[in-house]
Amino acid sequence: MTVTRTKISRRDALKASAVLVAPFIAKYSRGAGPMAGKRMGYSMSFATIEWLVTQRRGVEEAAKTAGFELVFADARDNPAKQVRDLEDMITQKCDVILISTYYAEAITPAVKMINDAYGTEDCNGYMQEGFGAMHMTVKNGVRCSTANAYLRPAMGRPNLTVVTHAMTRQIILEGKRAVGVMYDHGGQTHQVYCNREVLISSGPIGLRGLEV
Repeated sequence: MTVTRTKISRRDALKASAVLVAPFIAKYSRGAGPMAGKRMGYSMSFATIEWLVTQRRGVEEAAKTAGFELVFADARDNPAKQVRDLEDMITQKCDVILISTYYAEAITPAVKMINDAYGTEDCNGYMQEGFGAMHMTVKNGVRCSTANAYLRPAMGRPNLTVVTHAMTRQIILEGKRAVGVMYDHGGQTHQVYCNREVLISSGPIGLRGLEV
């Protein structure tokens, strides 16, 4: 009897396993069944920085709380190993996989192949099974805050004045109409008035001290 062995590449196995495991991810990510007994894969680029160690602890606690069996892999600062770790977790049929990576470009081809197997073009679209990069406000490798993205480029405009290290104290009213604000800056209290509108944009910190 002759046995013919067909060679299957790791990438072929990766694609096939992704197709098989997709229904499980779809089912359990929507809470259609219990999490207990399911397997979570967690891949890190490296685990030598304190905040990454803390991140790992958080993932371990979350997996324990949800009843997941955790499969952990440390790429040890090796992008190729992280790709292999990802492939292994798929072929091992991990139900959920979390990737913490510094090698986004290196692992993108593997991630794209998985998403192609799922049929996922956009993880924010109608089909959300698959992998997607975490959305971040980053430009040129640096966090891009609202101030950096919108305010600083406009600070040269003649109709814009920006005052920093100031604390707004009160909205100035004329009847029921807001006409200006009172704020503290440099040890002094200032008042500014507007011709059209007063716009208040504030987070929860210090908001309760704002008088009307």
